[in-house]
Amino acid sequence: MNRFPRPLPARRSRAVMAAMVLPLLLPLGACSFDSARKCLPDSGSVSSAEIVGVYKGLRDAENVSVSLETDDERPGASGGRVSVKNWPTGDWYRPELGETFDGTGAWEFRSAGKAGERAAVSFTFTEPRRFGVNDTLDTLMVAADADRIVLYENDDPDICPRFRLESRTS
Repeated sequence: MNRFPRPLPARRSRAVMAAMVLPLLLPLGACSFDSARKCLPDSGSVSSAEIVGVYKGLRDAENVSVSLETDDERPGASGGRVSVKNWPTGDWYRPELGETFDGTGAWEFRSAGKAGERAAVSFTFTEPRRFGVNDTLDTLMVAADADRIVLYENDDPDICPRFRLESRTS
């Protein structure tokens, strides 16, 4: 008599394992998705003229500030001048190339294309000149509602962005 149970066929054992693990994972996904929706404004409808202003950093962007100004030489353009304080180096918001920097350059606005997409703002830094493409964070997503506009790093759309800057509209 065999004291050990007979192994389940591979197909059946995968189904049993999925049935055991799936209920454990579902609450994790639901929580992070819900928290991402609650931490950002609901509406993605915003124009380039509306995002002009000063933004103060929150969470991982604490002590960071961004000033977006229109370009008087190009009225009606979807961009202008940007100046930053304590901006992180590296292509992500963690300082990969050293410390933070203060700098200036240009910004450009990209409106949301399809439903569910968010608008974005891209930066090109002219001062300091040591930064090229992917040497620093150069694109942030835009979320807005009646009370605030949020610029944020969209590194994981299922969780609340840790690097974000906010401007109050009222």
